[in-house]
Amino acid sequence: MTVDVTNTGRRTGSEVVQLYAGIPGTAAVPEPPHQLASFAKVTLRPHQTRRVVLHIGTGSFAHWDTAANAWSTPDGTYRISIGTSSMDLPLTATVRVVGGRLPG
Repeated sequence: MTVDVTNTGRRTGSEVVQLYAGIPGTAAVPEPPHQLASFAKVTLRPHQTRRVVLHIGTGSFAHWDTAANAWSTPDGTYRISIGTSSMDLPLTATVRVVGGRLPG
């Protein structure tokens, strides 16, 4: 996943860009609504923009299946949210997992 980050201030500053993965709406999985899956710290000069790449794999969507005694990644549409904290996630997208794999 990529996102452009711009320093709109007058001083050099740093920010931690965070990517959260949500569980499918139909999954009967006792997990939080979203979990931190990737993050990157970026330092920018005033008015500088940089493209930040956040890597995510199917492990970000897995949960522990106690019946199977193994990690499981249910098929479904997962919500991806990006922001600066779990309380500030202005960017959202969805990805579809089929057969335990991401497309592409």
